[in-house]
Amino acid sequence: MRSGLTVAECMAAIIMIIMPTAYLIVPTAVLDFAAQDAWISTIAATAIGGGIAAWLGWFAGRNGDGESFLNWLSGRSGRAIAFAGGLLLAFHFFSHASRALNEYISFLKVNVLPTTPNAVLIAVTVLLAMYAVGQGIVTIARICFLMMIATVGIYTATIVLLYSRMHFSYLQPIGEKSIGHIAAGAFTPVCWMSEAAIILLIAPFMAKPRQAPRAVIWGVLLVGFMMMFIVLEALMLFGPNVVKFLQYPSFELISVIQFGGFLERIDMYFIMFWMVTVFLKISLLLFGAVHCLEQTFRVRGGRQLILWAIGLLLTLDASFSWPENFEMEIEAFAKNVSLIIFNILVPFVLWLASYLKLGRGSKKAEEGRT
Repeated sequence: MRSGLTVAECMAAIIMIIMPTAYLIVPTAVLDFAAQDAWISTIAATAIGGGIAAWLGWFAGRNGDGESFLNWLSGRSGRAIAFAGGLLLAFHFFSHASRALNEYISFLKVNVLPTTPNAVLIAVTVLLAMYAVGQGIVTIARICFLMMIATVGIYTATIVLLYSRMHFSYLQPIGEKSIGHIAAGAFTPVCWMSEAAIILLIAPFMAKPRQAPRAVIWGVLLVGFMMMFIVLEALMLFGPNVVKFLQYPSFELISVIQFGGFLERIDMYFIMFWMVTVFLKISLLLFGAVHCLEQTFRVRGGRQLILWAIGLLLTLDASFSWPENFEMEIEAFAKNVSLIIFNILVPFVLWLASYLKLGRGSKKAEEGRT
């Protein structure tokens, strides 16, 4: 048996590429539409996201020999399709890494390091992410697995510690919002769950690539349950009318927890933990961009050059292409559309192309036998 990622490690990578920024954005986005029925929207989003994940995992699992995704696709759809798909995916991972980096830096500037120059924060984060990518996806995924275990423990602890402060009456009346509002609330979580498309690149690194469907489905389902618990906690603690006006309701939940004089500002400990998860997300996105370019141009022995080039471009893009005070809400719709296009539509076209090409190849093989 060849060494590679386990199902649990692959599942952890899926969780870490979705959860960190979704943790900030999803509660407010869902509550704006569905109010006290926001938890129903997250359940609906989890069901839809699970279906998308099942299809993506099945597509990735077809590459059961462990060949890199773009090389495997090239053998079935032709070099031109694989080349175009590789460039599109590389652009997506790069641009998404830039957005995640700016969201991360903006949060740090407001809540943690207000006087530190943006250039310093960006440069340090990119250099650390480049180092992580240089160690390989297996190392990144194993760190993700450790963070996943800690994340589950923290979520469980917050439920226990906040339970006495929750008001179940804030969830009533159940079902008051229309199906349209509930569906609109589910849209943003589904968009973020579509980031599970990275399974196409990660699956070949698994010890058993055909187990990709199980890893990605469980990863998305676990993320969905986490989102639902965050939304429920925010609703039952603050109420639907108050929580909509909180910039980061997820972190407001933690600030409520008190340990008397034993621990002060426990929310800062949680923020430091969250910072690690965002760093892992940026590292996974940077890996995706570098890996796609490496496979698209069939670079041999020059991976470090691509890594340094992409790292420099990411630093420059994050420094000059985005406004200094980055507002996540301003381009929320454009970001969601981008996620749908590159995580669902592009893989769908590649899947369809692989089937059509494979079908013609099978017919030619049968004609040759006759």
